[in-house]
Amino acid sequence: MELKYLFILFSILIIGSALFVLFSKSVVYAAFMLFFTFMGVSAIFVMANADFLAVSQIMIYIGGILVLLVFGVLLTNQSEKSKINQVNTIQTSSYNRLLGGLIAIILSASLFFVFDKIPFARLEGQHFDFFEAPKSTIQGLGMNLIVENSIPLEAVGILLIGALIGAGFIAKSTLFEEKIQK
Repeated sequence: MELKYLFILFSILIIGSALFVLFSKSVVYAAFMLFFTFMGVSAIFVMANADFLAVSQIMIYIGGILVLLVFGVLLTNQSEKSKINQVNTIQTSSYNRLLGGLIAIILSASLFFVFDKIPFARLEGQHFDFFEAPKSTIQGLGMNLIVENSIPLEAVGILLIGALIGAGFIAKSTLFEEKIQK
């Protein structure tokens, strides 16, 4: 299968599942269709030889965020009255459908214009075999992070640890205030 047709197939998968997420009334079904959106984006990353981004997409968005979303939806406590009337539905109202549709059409047209300008003729001569081991970008990225950018990497690590400690402190103080109010 040519690279262009594989790209079109994954693009249709991404757009179709994203539209299902957008128009779905059930949060659970929307979360499960979000899985296909994330997998399609990961496949596009693989096609672009960005294997680190593809693995990060799977690990962070599918393994972390999507699982957290599904568990959050399925395990939330609902009152008995709301369980009888509805099952995880979203009530939305939109005011500017015409403006939103116009913006969507403009963005889609610009994306198709960009897609038309991609030089697929140069890419079609390349041999893509998904069963042979491609060159990995992870080694170069790791060497770049450890050798050239070690100080910014450590700064980001310290910043994330500070954010984690702050989140724990906020959660503890919120739980303490709830106990006092009861």
